[in-house]
Amino acid sequence: MNQLAKNQDFEAYADEKTFNYSTNPVWEKFFNDFIQTRNGNAQNLKLFDYGCGDGKLFPNLLQKGVKAENIHGVEVSQTRVARCHEIGFKNAQYLPLHTKLPYADKDFDAINYLEVIEHVPAAEIDFYLAEMARVLKQDGMAIITTPNYPVKRVIDIYDAFVHKKWLRLKDDPTHVTFYTHKSLQVRLEKFFGSVEIYCYKEGFFYKRLKSPYLMHKLIAVCKNPKN
Repeated sequence: MNQLAKNQDFEAYADEKTFNYSTNPVWEKFFNDFIQTRNGNAQNLKLFDYGCGDGKLFPNLLQKGVKAENIHGVEVSQTRVARCHEIGFKNAQYLPLHTKLPYADKDFDAINYLEVIEHVPAAEIDFYLAEMARVLKQDGMAIITTPNYPVKRVIDIYDAFVHKKWLRLKDDPTHVTFYTHKSLQVRLEKFFGSVEIYCYKEGFFYKRLKSPYLMHKLIAVCKNPKN
């Protein structure tokens, strides 16, 4: 098995790593702001979690007032889909790699693609971004997050030696594409007319990083799909 195939053994990765149901406060801010553009009413929003994992966002979306039947997701791991179903996320479904989304054009108000893009080979990501733009409504919003390389590795090493988080010395082996602020912007602007990128970290240190090139993780808010 070559290294890329090993890194894309998604069932093995699901066995090794599970996800909790906490949500990032930066994501919360942007998503809550988006709900306000719909008069603060989330009940009629139709949402899509592209790479929904173990259903991390599902409980939070329910708390915001989104109806369970309006929350959809796809995953490349059948193990993770089963976990989603266990928590009531019934519209989560298994979808093999390189498969078009089973949804109509302009079907969703909002799309989440959180910590996924770095797991997709660079030569293949346009397929998934094009599908995302296709199923997003013209006035909708897509949120995409990813580590910011090489700064991510610098901060990993700092955490290892200063905070004794020794596991940080080794990067996540399932990351196969390494985005900078600029390369992420260029890639996303092929598919969205509006792309704004911010720091995806809270805290004293991160709030003072004004240069996008110094941010540890990135959150891109994408609007006006090109389709």
